[in-house]
Amino acid sequence: MPFLGDALYWLSCSWMTSFYAFEYVWAYIGWDLKTRIQFFENRWAYFAGFGAPLTAMTYSLSFFSNFALYSALFPLVIMLAAAAQPKDHKHPKRLRLFFISSKVADYLLRKNSGSSKKAVSDPVQHS
Repeated sequence: MPFLGDALYWLSCSWMTSFYAFEYVWAYIGWDLKTRIQFFENRWAYFAGFGAPLTAMTYSLSFFSNFALYSALFPLVIMLAAAAQPKDHKHPKRLRLFFISSKVADYLLRKNSGSSKKAVSDPVQHS
């Protein structure tokens, strides 16, 4: 199982890097959270590839070396995200990466607000 764990770690780091970098772009153009998540989930393969170079550079480093290199190079990744033009085509299979987190957030907000209706709309519900 070590191979599977390494592969999932690599993929999640690539997606995280991409999402964080494109978050600046999406905030600038005024996209709401639902639009951002749908765009990301429909183009999950593109975003895995976009974050892969920085993940490859920091993958085998120690924690502090990883943090230093990531911090130094991340502004460049943000600039690349601003210049990127992801293709209009979507991957044939939408990968609902945010499904569990949105359900947990809905549950916690509903529980803490005392409301019986849905607290937060599911950003991945409509496609």
